Amino acid sequence: MSMGNNEMQDDVGGVKQLALDAVRAGAAAIRAVQKDGRLDIQTKGSPHHFVTAADKAAEGAIIRTILCDRPDDEIVGEETGQHPGRSGVRWLVDPLDGTLNFVYGRHEYAVSVAAEINDEPAVGVILRPVLEDWAVADRSGISWSLGTASVSETTRLGDALIAVHRYRE
Repeated sequence: MSMGNNEMQDDVGGVKQLALDAVRAGAAAIRAVQKDGRLDIQTKGSPHHFVTAADKAAEGAIIRTILCDRPDDEIVGEETGQHPGRSGVRWLVDPLDGTLNFVYGRHEYAVSVAAEINDEPAVGVILRPVLEDWAVADRSGISWSLGTASVSETTRLGDALIAVHRYRE
C-alpha cells in the first residue's frame, strides 16, 4: 500500500518524531549494557568489524519502539536484517554506528535511524549517546542540538552527508 503526496507529507512529521524516540530508546539500551559491563564483543566478517551486546540491545529497542507505533512498516536493521512491512514506510537502522570506537572507549559513535516513504528519503536522525547531541534531517531542512553540524551541499536528502561536531570549551 502506498501513500499519495498529501498523505506522505502528513506522515513525515509523525515519522520524524518516532525516529527521534527510536534513537533515544537505542541510546538508553546502549547505556544499560555499558552499566551492566557485559559487552560480549564479537567480530563479524573482519577482525575489526565488531558487534556487541550494545548493538543488539539498541537494535531491539529501536525496532520495538517503531513497531509499537507502526506495526505495518518495513525495518532493515544492521544486526537482524529485514523485517517485512506493507505500509510504504521503510526504516533503516544502524543501532550503534561506530562500534569500533565504542569498543575502544571513544565517544565517536552514534545511534542512526532513517526512514523512507514510498522509496524516497524522508527523515534521518543521529544521536551520540555520550555527548547527548543529535541531528535530524528531513525534507524541510536540518536541526541539531548541542553542537554544530556540517552538511554536504546537495539538493537531494538521499545524497546528503551530515556530521555533528561538539566542541568543548
